[in-house]
Amino acid sequence: NQITEEELNAKIDGVIAQIITPDMNKEAQLRAVYRYVYDHIAYTSDSDKSDWIRAAHDALFVTGSGDCVNYFAAAIAFIMMIILLAGMALMRKFADRYTQGGV
Repeated sequence: NQITEEELNAKIDGVIAQIITPDMNKEAQLRAVYRYVYDHIAYTSDSDKSDWIRAAHDALFVTGSGDCVNYFAAAIAFIMMIILLAGMALMRKFADRYTQGGV
């Protein structure tokens, strides 16, 4: 059963909404991601390394276990989503400024 990047992102976005608050700086956000990944994946010595999206998804939302590849994939999925959300917020800020004649 294939998991898409969009499906993984939707689940990651839901977690981010729970663990990251607007008052957090970037370091605090990364610490929250680290804590979540660390608390939700139990280490095992072997995992499927064929697809990073599946590795992140299964470790976080299916098995709750994985090896260093799963930890890495999960962290990258979170970080990519945080960057995406920050970029979207920045685009909204500039769009608001543009539509208000401030550019």
